[in-house]
Amino acid sequence: MKVAVLFCALLHTVISAPVPDAEILTYLSEYGLLAENPSSPRNLQSNMESYIVAAQQELGLNATGILDEETAELMRQPHCGVTRTWRSESPRRRRFALGNSRWRRAPVTYKISNSDPTGQLHDTQVADSFRRVTTLISTFTLAAFAVHDPNSALHPEVADIVISFVPDAHDCVSHFNGSVLAHATYPWAGGDIHIRQNRNWTAFIFDAVVWHEFLHALGVDHSEFKNALMYKTYHAPEQAGIFFTPDDMEAVQALYGRKKIDADG
Repeated sequence: MKVAVLFCALLHTVISAPVPDAEILTYLSEYGLLAENPSSPRNLQSNMESYIVAAQQELGLNATGILDEETAELMRQPHCGVTRTWRSESPRRRRFALGNSRWRRAPVTYKISNSDPTGQLHDTQVADSFRRVTTLISTFTLAAFAVHDPNSALHPEVADIVISFVPDAHDCVSHFNGSVLAHATYPWAGGDIHIRQNRNWTAFIFDAVVWHEFLHALGVDHSEFKNALMYKTYHAPEQAGIFFTPDDMEAVQALYGRKKIDADG
């Protein structure tokens, strides 16, 4: 609460469009752009422009340090909760970025650990979404996937990627708040996917959310390309049903290799 009060007093110095201050503060906090315990309004004010610049860079915007309407509008949209603090420190060297880790065994196993508690999404719908994304990735990379079978000698004791519907406060480095719908960890950190329960999933494209997170779990970072599946905010594809852009495909191929296409096939 103290942070919100301090932040409110500073908004007029950095904002050029009316935006709820609590919403902006929540967004910046989610992405690690505010100190955990800012000690004074002076400390906040002295660093606020750099926080906004960092957010704009993450979103692929012109980094002016001014919280203009375009920046604010993107902050309002449903987005991924993967934060800067979960990332590798390696600088971005291409349009897509990698989390500097990948699964080194095949197949990569995954498990859906529970059901959507709202009942909006049937188990078969959720399973089908992950079946389709793994099948698609296997068409253009050398990666292989399998639903985890604890009785198989070929599978690890615990699935590589565990997918769960979880409450806002859960056993994780970051809780859900604001417009975050899901988050995931990279392979080096476990590769698990957490989907925010009690959301109105009929209002969002479930595939866009969980496929984005699945690529995080494979080691792919966010992209600054706004049409990419791996852009920070979730959005419908430009063409119905086509979620992967060349940018997304190149990122996965950089980690798992490119499958050669038989010209005669």
